[in-house]
Amino acid sequence: MTNAEDMKELIAENTSLPSERRALESTAARVEDALSRDVPYRPQFKAELRAQLMAQARRKITPWYARPSVWGSALGVAAAAAVFAIGLQMLRTDTPPTTNPPVAVAPTPKVGEPPTAQTELVAQHSRLPVVNLADEELVPDTAPSATAADQSEQKVFTVQVRVDADTVNRLAAALGFQGQAREAGSVFTATLGSKSLQVAMDGHVIYEDQVTEQGTGTQALTEDGARAAAQTFLTRAAVLPVEGAPAVTLRGTDFVVTFTPQVEGRPIINGRTTVVLSSRGQIMKADAYVKSTYTLDKSYKAISPSQAVTEAQKQGGGTFTQADLVYVRTPHQEKTFLQPYWRVFGTSAAGKPLARYVPALIPGS
Repeated sequence: MTNAEDMKELIAENTSLPSERRALESTAARVEDALSRDVPYRPQFKAELRAQLMAQARRKITPWYARPSVWGSALGVAAAAAVFAIGLQMLRTDTPPTTNPPVAVAPTPKVGEPPTAQTELVAQHSRLPVVNLADEELVPDTAPSATAADQSEQKVFTVQVRVDADTVNRLAAALGFQGQAREAGSVFTATLGSKSLQVAMDGHVIYEDQVTEQGTGTQALTEDGARAAAQTFLTRAAVLPVEGAPAVTLRGTDFVVTFTPQVEGRPIINGRTTVVLSSRGQIMKADAYVKSTYTLDKSYKAISPSQAVTEAQKQGGGTFTQADLVYVRTPHQEKTFLQPYWRVFGTSAAGKPLARYVPALIPGS
């Protein structure tokens, strides 16, 4: 059954008036048509956008499975239809176009935040995508994690992660959600009051609690308290990793606790686990990947660290001097790879410490 047919069936089950049904089908058709163009969204973005849209819909209407007699106004139902159609389109897994689509320029992330990634759908090799990472502002005195090895080849790994109903339901239960998680396309979701959980098939997990804290009786959180609270939360979740000594930064009045997983002593830059806590210790958001294993795929020819420095310098906007090796998750269709990237250290035009990421593999090697 196609997405359009699914939408029509859902509308038919939850409407009673023919005029309302026709209006909703027309709305869904327009949304489906507008979203039918190929767009280079990465899977994590699809899942996050769909969850945000569904959260907005839940604030306006009752769940889609409620009886027609308790649905809100026709406007509310139309909003639900549009959101559902968007979700269907965003979760498509069609093969991406082979031409070079334009890549949006991402804002520079704040200190302590993982860099934003956009997958540029141009094969670096026959089956390895290229991922562009935004420059990352660093805290002062940040040094390379390891001495850069000038090797002619670098390893690529495949990511092995288990995401099924049992794993998701175990995670949901550990975090206090009731009942079974719902599966829609390639994403599992669960909700409980102000809390929401989504788990994508590539293992990406987003937990959010949008409740507004009340009162002032709770003692203000300290940096050590934030670190301990984040570790406790992740340990309770069971399937989320707690690796290494976390970095703690402030974002306004909130604490951001960041854990960075490693493979062979190299950090996975866009595989970090971040937990955001309020000044009173409430877990507001967690962004992570389910515990994964990494299997060696093969080695490819790579540029040297000095070549990476030259490439970073060519892009302008700063001065760069040295590099170390990191890994980057690069999702592609049904598989996710860990590819080596050079993290090139330098300073921005304003003199602030900066890291720029340069793919290590030589195209076509």
